[in-house]
Amino acid sequence: MERHPIRRSPNLYLFDLCISIATDQGIWRPIRLSRNGPPITHLAFVDDVILSVKASLDQVRLVKNILNLFCRSTGQKISLDKSRMLFSNNVGRQMKQHLNEEIKIPWSENLGKYLGVQIFHNRPSRNTF
Repeated sequence: MERHPIRRSPNLYLFDLCISIATDQGIWRPIRLSRNGPPITHLAFVDDVILSVKASLDQVRLVKNILNLFCRSTGQKISLDKSRMLFSNNVGRQMKQHLNEEIKIPWSENLGKYLGVQIFHNRPSRNTF
């Protein structure tokens, strides 16, 4: 059986670069899973991307602008039908609705599975791993 390497779209490298520049300039405010943990801006696999930012209007507008610029530059489109927002438990319902209205991506309490692996919203336990 011949194996083929996973190939990312060259456009995703451009997207990675945009996020890296925005992070280096302090514009993109990534999340941290713990107080001293590494910042997480995004996770990418082939043509799927999970973006991570603080739940604020300026960050949602930044994501919206970068996505729009990316789409105009590459001719690609974001699949809003497949897109979801997930918030930490610290974000109130009114803020969730406000951010949803800004970016037009529905929010969810549970993202389910990605590539067969459960995406947890709560702190994972040892049994989880």
